[in-house]
Amino acid sequence: MSFTKNLFLYDYFPLPLGPTPFSTILNDVFFNPAKDNQDYPIHGPNVIRFVELLLKCKLETDNGLLAGDNKDQAIITYQRYYPKILEALEIPSDFQACPELGKVLSLLKVAALFHDLGKVIRRANHPQVGANLLRSFDEEQSRLLLDYLVYEGEQPNTLSKYSRFSLMASIIQHHDKFGVVSTGEGALPIFSDILYFTSNKGAIPGITKNVTAVMLLNLADIAAVCKVIDKKPALDLAANIYRLRHGDSPLPSHVGKTERELADQLLNLCRCADTCLGLVPEKLSNVLGDWDILVSAVKETQGDRTLLKRSLLNIEQNPSRGILRILRLLNESALTSEAPSLLSYMSPISVESVLVGTLGPQEFQAFCEQFATVVKLDYALDFFKGLLCACIRRELDTNYTIDSPLGSEATWRKLSDDEKAQVVSWDQKKAAEITGKITTLFVKVLASLISRYSGVIGQASVNPRRFGFQLRDLTLDEKIRSAILDLLCIQNSKDHIALTWIADEVTIWSFD
Repeated sequence: MSFTKNLFLYDYFPLPLGPTPFSTILNDVFFNPAKDNQDYPIHGPNVIRFVELLLKCKLETDNGLLAGDNKDQAIITYQRYYPKILEALEIPSDFQACPELGKVLSLLKVAALFHDLGKVIRRANHPQVGANLLRSFDEEQSRLLLDYLVYEGEQPNTLSKYSRFSLMASIIQHHDKFGVVSTGEGALPIFSDILYFTSNKGAIPGITKNVTAVMLLNLADIAAVCKVIDKKPALDLAANIYRLRHGDSPLPSHVGKTERELADQLLNLCRCADTCLGLVPEKLSNVLGDWDILVSAVKETQGDRTLLKRSLLNIEQNPSRGILRILRLLNESALTSEAPSLLSYMSPISVESVLVGTLGPQEFQAFCEQFATVVKLDYALDFFKGLLCACIRRELDTNYTIDSPLGSEATWRKLSDDEKAQVVSWDQKKAAEITGKITTLFVKVLASLISRYSGVIGQASVNPRRFGFQLRDLTLDEKIRSAILDLLCIQNSKDHIALTWIADEVTIWSFD
């Protein structure tokens, strides 16, 4: 069962300009993306495609949803959680014979269509911007969307459409939450921010349905991250669709092509397995494991948000979660900066050893308790990737300076193919030694930030507060970034200067 009105053209693209909700914004985002959103002609359709595959548990190894060398393990991991996912979405296990799957699928696909609405204004904080656009930017557009959220067989004035609209807004607002926790940039208590579309304490089915819908869209969003370097073919196709929809002449490369032909070509590019990041078993396990913790906590606290926040904070303050969070940050940095060969030297034991050795047993416990209250390390991953790359380059070339020219495909936060090959050739002793140095610097950076703000985040309270660290300024200015990484990773015995500088550049804010 689907909505009475269709919002899609060719299954994965927004309708042309017309009397459909937010059509101008959607067409801009999909077919005329901003300079910092050039991946969207591939990313957007794939998010819609992947959320459907996840809901139907169609995890074939050649559709681009899965990645890595162990796709069978990823399938096993997802299938283990799948019955719980169906239960949370109130879909019978024998869903082929019931309309509930179609209802949930229709809502998730529409949420996927709109999920990056905020990118029309800016990429930073686009989930919140998108939710604001949906709820309150244009009353007429919001009403149009509301009228689309009516299932077949329902009356146009059904009150259920208001709950669906609220659920959609919540999915859009929070669609990055599971992603940031899975990378170590976020912590479990951030989930208590997810607005339950019923807003009723104790409405457990509605709450679990909401957080599960958020999780599935987040998984699809992660899998659909575009890794195509040459985006011009997709951008040209999108640009011609945009021109046709605005009555303009097509570009010379696509003269005579219909919109349907262009859309088919674009979709073929999207379906290539190597165009997107995909999901590896570890990523699936992280996200689904966090989701399972959250659902259990929601049930135990009967949906009380204050109790839920406290419960998640108690879980996160366990030293094992602090260790896991740093390990996730290390793993994500190594993977996305093209140093995957170091992953085998990163483990809970190695992270714990560095933490205890650097901080001491008592300070280690206090660090974990306070680190748990920092539920968001905003824009932290790029900085830590740069740190990792700088450490590796210092080892590869003893004469390396932060301003040394890089290979054509390398950046300050990504190794070149040649650098990657050299790291792979390291023997176990050397790889373990460098990984230990990187881990130590990660711990020192985090510990210095916790120490700087301990007077704020260390205050005991019946209703504990959650905080975020804004690390964007560490990478926004190239000169500042280079100077800090030089002091931290390249020069000898200058890391204390870098740590003070980092703490000066990072700002703190309160979630509560």
